[in-house]
Amino acid sequence: MKFNLKSAGRFSPAFLFSQDGLHPAIKILLFILMAVLIPHLKLLTLFGLAFALSLALIFFRVRSFISMMRRMRWLFLSMLVVYAYTTPGEYLSNWPLDLAPSYEGLRDGIHQVFSVSLVLAGISILLATSTRENLMVGIYTLIKPLNILSVSPERFTARLCLTLQYIEHAKKQSVKQDRALDWRDNFYAVLGGTQDTAPSEIISLFEPSLHILDYLCVAAFLMLMGIYL
Repeated sequence: MKFNLKSAGRFSPAFLFSQDGLHPAIKILLFILMAVLIPHLKLLTLFGLAFALSLALIFFRVRSFISMMRRMRWLFLSMLVVYAYTTPGEYLSNWPLDLAPSYEGLRDGIHQVFSVSLVLAGISILLATSTRENLMVGIYTLIKPLNILSVSPERFTARLCLTLQYIEHAKKQSVKQDRALDWRDNFYAVLGGTQDTAPSEIISLFEPSLHILDYLCVAAFLMLMGIYL
């Protein structure tokens, strides 16, 4: 069975994500650099970044971000409690209990929750503006230099693509019971397991070339990292 992926052309409603916009690998790289840079930013700069990401979330109509934040609410609450009660500093005045949180702990906890929220916003925007094919092309381009270490980027990308394909197929199944055996059978069939009936698949990736805009964005972001790191 031949499985040809659609061309990873650079398209999106915004200019940077249009056909003449950023390469998929550059989009992934910029998200990684943003995640590395966020912990080193001051609060005022984080608010500026949050404003820009909020505009992007509204522009691209990323509804998955709200549901993602809801699923993370208990983690955020745990982070806030841990920072509030384990960070030394001035204790909160007029606290009704003997064990009071510190001002510094609450500040650091809110800062960490805010930082993680910005990373989640970046992930949501990246997924909303990239198809599965875009992500595969981007990942393949980023890990291609690992050829010098005898690591096959083609094999890794193919396995990742087939895994995502199976996950997407499994989500569409409405009946969860009476599928324990079928789930295992389909898993081995997709990943090329021991079943003899598992069809072989050929994955074709169409890699676009890098343009001047890609290099300019990376250079600008590296300059920002040099300023804040």
